[in-house]
Amino acid sequence: MFWFKLLCRGFILPVIICVITAAPASSNPGAEHLLPSSVEFPGWELTAPAKIFDADTLWEPINGAADQYLQYDCRSLTMAYLKKTASEDEIAVEIYEMPDALHSFGVYAARKPSGEPVVKIGGEGYLESGNLSFFTGKYFVRLMAQSPDGSATETVKQLGLLISKKSGKTATIPEQFTRFPTEELVRNSFGYTAKNVWGIRDLNQAYSAQYRHDGTDATVYLISEPTEKAAVANLALIRKNMTRRKISDLSEITGPETKGFTGVLKYKGSVLCMKNGNNVVLVTGFQDSEWAGQLVEVLLRNLGKK
Repeated sequence: MFWFKLLCRGFILPVIICVITAAPASSNPGAEHLLPSSVEFPGWELTAPAKIFDADTLWEPINGAADQYLQYDCRSLTMAYLKKTASEDEIAVEIYEMPDALHSFGVYAARKPSGEPVVKIGGEGYLESGNLSFFTGKYFVRLMAQSPDGSATETVKQLGLLISKKSGKTATIPEQFTRFPTEELVRNSFGYTAKNVWGIRDLNQAYSAQYRHDGTDATVYLISEPTEKAAVANLALIRKNMTRRKISDLSEITGPETKGFTGVLKYKGSVLCMKNGNNVVLVTGFQDSEWAGQLVEVLLRNLGKK
């Protein structure tokens, strides 16, 4: 009763408000340490201190694009602007901190146009209209040049190399992709989906690649689990999703070590899903069922090699 009377008289409420409004800001230091000094990058300097956003405030600078980064568990975004001395040239810098190198590769691959030529900066990068995107360690980096004469391409590459060097360990394309068959593989089409593979809720962590056979593009997803029980659950989850999408021409695949099914989805084309051991492979968009089956067999065989 004593506390209730104090609350009614306004003695406690102000204290509560003070505690709430005094909550500290995010302690995430971001990737400010990767930004170059004027000594490291002569002729260029920061126009203002870097701004750092965490997962809760990521929507402020990039709004609708935030969801894509949060799908890969983005931890922070460091934004800064570099200006060339006595010039109108500027470079906007965005450095996204992910949990690890696999997630930084994933968001990089998700943003890279399929088949786009790559450059050897960090783990891998690509240029688009003079702008550079690449992943290095656990960071995904975007460098966007604003140059009246369009001469900043070489400059952003130099800056990218510097940031990559400052990041320490350089990530490489994940080892799992060495298991994918190389015949008819679309160049630079590797990807990694962290969550909701092919729009299937709770189907996570898939490596993917595109293949082109007889003019038709197909996508192959590989989901590797630590246990066979988890792989069985993934197969059931995919089957349930396909049933809900009203798959037709359903045909079961059974074997001593392999289970799965094939079918056709309206507007999506043919689908093949196979489980072997701890691995589940999903192929979509193909027309030649025999070719798709052989592709999966080669992939599964490669996965069994040490």
